[in-house]
Amino acid sequence: SRHSPIVGMSWGWHAEQALATLKSIMRYLTSSDTMTTVSSTSTPYTTVFPSIIDPGLDVFLGVICTVSCVIGSLGNTLALVYFCLTVSRRDLPSIIYIMMSITDLITSISLFPAIQGFWAFQRSGTLFKVPWLCYTWGLLWCVLPYFSVFLVLVLSVVRTRCLMSPFQKINQSLTYGVIFGYLIYLVLRIVIPLGLKKTIVHYLKSQGMC
Repeated sequence: SRHSPIVGMSWGWHAEQALATLKSIMRYLTSSDTMTTVSSTSTPYTTVFPSIIDPGLDVFLGVICTVSCVIGSLGNTLALVYFCLTVSRRDLPSIIYIMMSITDLITSISLFPAIQGFWAFQRSGTLFKVPWLCYTWGLLWCVLPYFSVFLVLVLSVVRTRCLMSPFQKINQSLTYGVIFGYLIYLVLRIVIPLGLKKTIVHYLKSQGMC
């Protein structure tokens, strides 16, 4: 089908957004990794609870991540090839579609360390224990989901503008400036705190990811 790459990209994007939402829920439910402090007016004490890992939940999350990785990688690769090879005119919406495909493809591939962590015994997180990989993964997941959603927003604005004023040319330089300006902002908002040692990235077994 002529539109199958777009459909594949759409499925991949929705799968990645579902995973990002699931990640946020897990962070909310697991406010600490292994320790909870309880204060008492008479005798202050600290109670240590072991990290509870449900094998059934790990299987469920492993399946979700695996399916998202496979569908997202294949769908976005197909979409990227389609827009790069078959689009003869490099118009603005097509360029944005290419950006979306690249962003979502990287997001899908970056799920592999999380998949390994959920399928490993007791969430050993072998790949996430490599410091540079954990830092890179944390940086990507602080940038890519937001950037992907922003690209969808920009594409919606561009297409709406084309429908409302079909004979008025869109300022492509301004559009690209807004896109890359937002990308730089997303990168700096995580890189600067890391450089100033105000933010750390490490593997949390309770979440199965960095």
